[in-house]
Amino acid sequence: CMSKYNQSNPCLRDKGCSCNPAAASHEFAGPDGAQWAAKWHALQQSLADPNCSGADGFVPCYNAVVNNTFCNTSRFIDATQVETDSWHSTVRNNSNASCGSWRPETGSKAVHLWV
Repeated sequence: CMSKYNQSNPCLRDKGCSCNPAAASHEFAGPDGAQWAAKWHALQQSLADPNCSGADGFVPCYNAVVNNTFCNTSRFIDATQVETDSWHSTVRNNSNASCGSWRPETGSKAVHLWV
């Protein structure tokens, strides 16, 4: 991906590139790079990890999206199980609940996703 996209041919969605890591790479290489590396070490490592990139860009790898409750949306995540598995991420036990059951004052853990 890094050899396919560059400053004169930027990684853009309409060109089929899925994720542009340029901003993060810029911050890690900049004057505050050490602070960025200390705070987001896993993100910095993922930029060099072949499991996190492909021909069309970088993917959100090594994430855990587990035990969430959502409502008022037709889908919780816009990727298939096969895709998230290929990103070395875990997506499981996320459930669609009635939005009527969500009450912030009760401490309910339902998450509103408005589409």
